[in-house]
Amino acid sequence: KAVELIEQFHPAVVIADYIMPNVDGIQFFETLKATHPSIQRIMLTGLANVDVIQAALNRGQVHRFLTKPWRDDNLVATVQQALEHHNVLADNERLNRLTLEQNRLLRELNHTLEERVQQRTALLIQAKENWEHTFDAIGDPLAIIDLNWSIIRANQSYQNQISNSPEVVGNFCYARLFGRTEPCEDCPILKIQSQHQAMSS
Repeated sequence: KAVELIEQFHPAVVIADYIMPNVDGIQFFETLKATHPSIQRIMLTGLANVDVIQAALNRGQVHRFLTKPWRDDNLVATVQQALEHHNVLADNERLNRLTLEQNRLLRELNHTLEERVQQRTALLIQAKENWEHTFDAIGDPLAIIDLNWSIIRANQSYQNQISNSPEVVGNFCYARLFGRTEPCEDCPILKIQSQHQAMSS
């Protein structure tokens, strides 16, 4: 009957006498420990037998003993302590489940982010390759030059016009393409530099 009631009401604390019909308190608590380990177990006994106490501790894992005759205030205090201990264990279990769930979500998020980074990286690599192929496929000489006349990138046609100099990046455009020591007089970069100076002043 006690087992049926426990399944129905899920109590936090169970109190049992040591001497009962059919099974004793230790056997009952041993069964209860296997099915409901979080329930706090309190045993009532009028015996001062050390073997009984050891069996209750080892087999039934009884949390507290109350000796007969007991005082009501002791009984209430013992039950309150058992409830507090049960609540602490329940909070620990809840926090542990919450931590495990958060760790699982974090792993899933990291996995999703890694996949997105990989996809984004693959798209960037593909876009870069497509741009490079398009840039090199242009038949006219074409170069990207900064405001210091330094070549950042040149297409194949540009490099083909510079004999014996396959590497042009980092060199001055007027030196590689025109063999000059100074920029061309009508170079558009001069106009851009003048515009920048006017804007900054």
